[in-house]
Order: sequence, then C-alpha cells, then structure tokens
Amino acid sequence: MLSQAAISQELRYFNADFQIKEINQVENTSTIIIGKVILDNILKQLSFEISFPEKEYWLLQDSLIKKFQSDTLISTEKLGNFDDLSVFNELLKIYKNDYGLEALGFTIKNIKQEDELSIIDWSPSKNFESFISYAQTTVKNNLLHSFAVYDNNKMSMNTTFFSNYVFFNGKPIPKKIRSKTSSTKFHIFKSIEFENIVAE
Repeated sequence: MLSQAAISQELRYFNADFQIKEINQVENTSTIIIGKVILDNILKQLSFEISFPEKEYWLLQDSLIKKFQSDTLISTEKLGNFDDLSVFNELLKIYKNDYGLEALGFTIKNIKQEDELSIIDWSPSKNFESFISYAQTTVKNNLLHSFAVYDNNKMSMNTTFFSNYVFFNGKPIPKKIRSKTSSTKFHIFKSIEFENIVAE
C-alpha cells in the first residue's frame, strides 16, 4: 500500500512513447508523428525524440520550441498557452483538474452539476480577455474529463478530452487525449496516445 507521503508527492518526471494523429479538414490533410516524450519538471524542460516521419529532436523551454535534425537547429517557434503541445506541460499537474487555468490568473465564475459531471466556467485574466471570453473544465469521478476555451464570440477555439487514466504515486495521467482546434481558417482534429509510461 502506498504511504500518504507517496500519494501526496508531486510527480516530477514523465517518459513515454507517443503517437499523434492529426487531421486538417480544411486542407484535407493528415499527419502521424511517432516518438518519445520526456518531461522533467525539475529542469523545467520538455523534449521529444521524433522517430517518424523523420528523425528530429524537439526541445520546448520558456515557451519556445526548437527543432533539430542531426544536431542542426532547423526552426524556432513560440508556443502559446493553449497550443496543442502545451498539453504535455500539464500532464504531471492534471490531477488539479484546472488545466493550469488558476496559475494563469483565471478565476471560477460558475459551477454546475449534471449527473456525474461537474462543469466549471472560468473568467480569463486581463492577459487573455482581449481574445478569450471564458474557459471551461469538466470533471468526472474527480478526474479531468475535458477542457475548452472560447473566443469573444463564444465560439470554441479548442476543446480537449482526456481518457484512459493510469495512476502513478496516486496521481492520474491520461493515456489518450483528443482535441479539436477551430478558427475561420482551419479545423484540426488530433489524438495523442501514450504507451510504456514511466512517471515518478
């Protein structure tokens, strides 16, 4: 049996094989990415060893993602708080059920219950209110079920669903994440699946 100290201990490290499938309905394209992800919360570093479609190394640090091929830097991009890869940064804190919204200054404005589902609406902080009207999380059986963020027209910009949870030191990590990202220019459906997870 796990001790109470082990149960309450923060997870600091995550390592897993992953597969990302992405479909862009507007451009009628699909993509598969296969590799390994390593998240180290002590070093505040997230890295990806991509094996397919071609070998690359991605390093995400301080909101910048740097992509390398054979030790050569090929691109540097800025990553937003709700971009698709940001979900990896939240994996070890997903047990808090707020998807990092409180840390970003969002505040709870409404909670309602629908059967086993708790639905929480969040008001954005001043840093986000120019383009976000509100965010929403849903919790089922004390596990984060979904996250969504809405623009100022109250249209969904991103909706993400979490499922197939496994537990490490009493902390949940989803093995499957599905998301839909929409704008006037694109509709992207994405699924992320993990195998061989190590977390501690």
